[in-house]
Amino acid sequence: ESELLRATEKLQKALLNSVSHDLRIPLVSINGTLSSLLAEELTLTPQARREMTENALSEAERLTQLVTNLLQMSKMEAGQLPINAVPCDLWDLVSTTVAGFLRRPGSPEIRLEGEDDIPLVTVDYVLIQQVLYNLLENAARHGAGEVTIALESDPGSVTVTVSDEGEPIAEEQAERIFERFYRPRDLSDGGSGLGLSICKGLVEAHGGKIRLEGGKKFRFTLPLAAQATDSSSRRDGKEGGQ
Repeated sequence: ESELLRATEKLQKALLNSVSHDLRIPLVSINGTLSSLLAEELTLTPQARREMTENALSEAERLTQLVTNLLQMSKMEAGQLPINAVPCDLWDLVSTTVAGFLRRPGSPEIRLEGEDDIPLVTVDYVLIQQVLYNLLENAARHGAGEVTIALESDPGSVTVTVSDEGEPIAEEQAERIFERFYRPRDLSDGGSGLGLSICKGLVEAHGGKIRLEGGKKFRFTLPLAAQATDSSSRRDGKEGGQ
């Protein structure tokens, strides 16, 4: 009980540190932008006003993503994260997520490649969208150049790869990259250290795996719909017999 209490206090402290720093940055930026837009004595060109508005919107989206990550982490820690898995078209999921991500100002170019006829996967559509969004966010913040999303299938699963043209992550950092609150770069980058940890938790909750290859390729696997259905049927039959 003492060890559990210490672990809980450590998590609460880490969450508080993350919230106090990472929420403050976008809030200060949004507040400053809106104050400037409302200042009557400040004359702004239409272009300057648009740029300031886009910046505020970008910071608001970043704030929303951070709060979402914090809520998901809290649910996972409490064992209260429901998985509403249904057969999904992965290309549809990827296309929808990318379209939303590209609306952010300053988003990198994103290229899609892979097999056209990808089998259905059994996933929670919203949660896997968050996995992909977090990986794109990571590539946009820490990577460079064009981002590539590739899909490939094998007899048991579908693999999604997200990579960019930036420098590979150092080996000593790659070993810890999925740890909660681990930030290999300076705090000024605005990262919370939660995004990749949540990716790992959500992928594993679906029976998949996520890994980093070559320091710059994030790859995660998801079970095929037929495989998951067969497995579920076998479990139901066994439980019914008992």
